[in-house]
Amino acid sequence: MASGSLHAARPLQVLGCIVCSWQSGSNTPGKHLQQEGGAHASDGLCLLTEREREILCLLAHGLTTDAISNQLHISMTTVRNHVQRLMAKMNVHSRIEAVTCAHRHQLV
Repeated sequence: MASGSLHAARPLQVLGCIVCSWQSGSNTPGKHLQQEGGAHASDGLCLLTEREREILCLLAHGLTTDAISNQLHISMTTVRNHVQRLMAKMNVHSRIEAVTCAHRHQLV
């Protein structure tokens, strides 16, 4: 039996983060998940794909869309799509906010 409980009204994002935290060996999903309310930026970090994490790391190093495109050999449109998806998953509204959250949670 699990040591915590999940309220039925919690968003699917939060469930994904709980699973990530348990898989990493944590017994508790984190203080931000235990509070009632909407999703936080950190909730979506567990849902990022490997490519989205890679792009977030490059953003954190100050690379532009064009530079990321050249480094990863993908189109600028694809880079922008990845950035938009990772921002949506993290529930942030700007690249700066995404990078700040990633630093705060030691992702980059």
